[in-house]
Amino acid sequence: MSRTPSQARVLGGTVVAVVSSVLPAFLVGALSVELRDSLGYDESAAGLLLASFFGAGALSSVFMGRISERVGSLLFLRWAALLTLLVQLGIALLVQSYTALLVGLLVAGLVNAIAQPAANVAVARHVAVSRQGLALAIKQSAMPAASLIAGASLSALVTAYGWQVGFGVGVVVAATALVVLPARAPEITFNGRGRPAEEADERDAPLRALVMLSVAVGLGAAAGVGLVGFLAESAAGAGLAPEVVGPLYACGSALTIVVRLVAGRSADRRPRSSIGVVVTMLGLGAASFLVLAIPAGWAQIAGAPLAFGAAWGWPGLFNLSVIRTNPVAPGRATGVTQTGTYVGAIVGPLLFGMLIDVWSYSAAWIAAAALAWGSALAMLYSRAIIRRARATGEMPSAPAHLPRPAAG
Repeated sequence: MSRTPSQARVLGGTVVAVVSSVLPAFLVGALSVELRDSLGYDESAAGLLLASFFGAGALSSVFMGRISERVGSLLFLRWAALLTLLVQLGIALLVQSYTALLVGLLVAGLVNAIAQPAANVAVARHVAVSRQGLALAIKQSAMPAASLIAGASLSALVTAYGWQVGFGVGVVVAATALVVLPARAPEITFNGRGRPAEEADERDAPLRALVMLSVAVGLGAAAGVGLVGFLAESAAGAGLAPEVVGPLYACGSALTIVVRLVAGRSADRRPRSSIGVVVTMLGLGAASFLVLAIPAGWAQIAGAPLAFGAAWGWPGLFNLSVIRTNPVAPGRATGVTQTGTYVGAIVGPLLFGMLIDVWSYSAAWIAAAALAWGSALAMLYSRAIIRRARATGEMPSAPAHLPRPAAG
C-alpha cells in the first residue's frame, strides 16, 4: 500500500511544475536581445511571441480546468512538466527561425494552461485548508522569484554558450518537477469527501460570479503586467540613472514576493473570502500608479514600492478566494478566472505601448490606475453576486472557522 505524499512534497512539486511551465515566456523576454540577433526579428515580432503564449492559454484554460478535475491534479501536473520539458528541449535543439520559435511558444502556452488550474486544484485537494493561503502565496511568488533568479544567473551562461542554454536550464527545471511530483494521491474535497465536478453547480459560486471575477482579474492583470514591463523604462525616462533603476526594479519585485507571502499567511487565519483585501490593495495600487504618472525621479522612487506591493501583490489572495468559494470544482473555477489573467497579460503591454507611443508614460500610468479601479469595482460586484447566492440558498454559507492543519 503506497503512502500518501506529504503536503510539502505536493506543494514543492507543484511550485516547480508551475515555474517550468511559465519559463518559456520568461526566457523569451530575458533573452530577447540574443534571440533577436540570432533569429532576426524585431520588437513587434517579440511582442507577438508573448501574445501567442498567453493567447493559447486564454483559449484553452477553461477546458483544461475541467479536465484537471477529472484526470487528477498531480497526474495533470506531471503531464504539463513532461510536455514543458519536450517543448524547451525542442526549442534549444531545433529552433533556427522565428516561425519555429513562435510555434514553440504556442505549444508552451497550451501547456501552461494545463499547469495553472491543475496547480490550484493540487493546493485545494492536497494542502490543509488552513495552509492554503500560504501555499498559494508560495506558488504565486515562485514565478517572480524565478524571473529574478533567471535574469541574474543566466546572463553569464548565455554570453558564453548562446541563448539555447537558457532553455536547457528550463529542461532541468521541468525534469526536477517530474522527480518531485508524486505520481498520484487521493483527491480530497473541501469537506473531506470525494465529490465529482458535476456537482459544482450545487455548491460552488454561480457562473455569472466567475465571469465577473474573470473580468476583474483581467483588468488587474493588465495593470500589473504593464507595471512589470514598463516601470524600468518609465523610471529611466524620468531621469533616474541605470544604477538606480536596476535596484529599484529588483527591490520592487522582491517586495511583491514578500507581500504575497505575508498576505497569504494572514489569510490562513481568516475563514472568509479575501476579496475585500484584494479590493483595498487594488485601490492602493491605483493611487501608486497616479504617483508614477508624475514624470519625476522622486515620484518613480516613491511610487514603485507601493505599486509592486499593492497593485501586484494580490494574485495569491485572489486565487484563494476563488478556491474557497468553489470547493467542489476549483479547477473549473480557476480555469475560468485564469482566462481573464491571460487576456490581461496580452492586452496590458499592448495598451501601455500604444499610450506611450501616442502620448506619454504619464498617460499609460493614468490608464493603469483606471484599470486597477475597474478591477476593484468588478470584484466588489462579483462579491455581491456571491453574497446574494448565499442569501437565497444557491450556495452554502461561508464557514465560521477553518479546520486545524493536518499533519504532514
